[in-house]
Amino acid sequence: MGAVVMTRDQDFERRLSDYLTDGPSAAPKEVVDQAVERTEGRRQRHRAWVWLTMPLDLPLWRSDAGRRLGRLVVIAAVMASVLLTALLISGPFAGGPGPVPEMESNAVRSVGGSMATTHESEAAGVLERVLLIEVGDPRIDGTAHQSLRVENAPAAGVQRSTGVMRLDNDWGTWEGVVNGVRFPDGTIVEYGWLTGRGAYDGFSYFHSTHGPSAGTERAIEGAIWPGEPPSMPDPSLLP
Repeated sequence: MGAVVMTRDQDFERRLSDYLTDGPSAAPKEVVDQAVERTEGRRQRHRAWVWLTMPLDLPLWRSDAGRRLGRLVVIAAVMASVLLTALLISGPFAGGPGPVPEMESNAVRSVGGSMATTHESEAAGVLERVLLIEVGDPRIDGTAHQSLRVENAPAAGVQRSTGVMRLDNDWGTWEGVVNGVRFPDGTIVEYGWLTGRGAYDGFSYFHSTHGPSAGTERAIEGAIWPGEPPSMPDPSLLP
């Protein structure tokens, strides 16, 4: 069957070539009929599909192995296009937290602002807090979570607490132990050293707050230091 088709194609091409050499003004009927027969029944391909399958029409891809390789090439191209689109959407063109705040390796900077309590709950002697911290420094501005063990002394009118705190923002995390005391007049004092993670790795932050317990907002003061928090000296070394 293949030999017959090839012979018909060669005969058609020879007839067409001879006819064009003679300088025709109209195509012979048999040439037109064969041209119509060769194109009849073929579906119009979508332009995008033609572009994707174009490599499969090349001689290199006409074997079974070549066709399989060609399909893999097409699939890889489509996946690369999808990945590039996703990177453009989620990358810097889509907007983000911006550049990492500069952290000078030997600089100490004090900060000050406010800390607002957005959530607070207590159960079985454990106080959970969510705090919004704003000090005007992008390294410290963020949301903090505290989990504190509290102990009340009603006779003295005081309460003490100790626990952990984690402060998160777009570039990293500060975390560590915090301690606090509530005095009889309702004033709360809280302090602790937090260790930097992420972009803040290699730095520590001294955190302190004070203010009335009746309100949801307290003043905050602190300082960013290079290096780890200071270690506790051995009490036996005291004179």
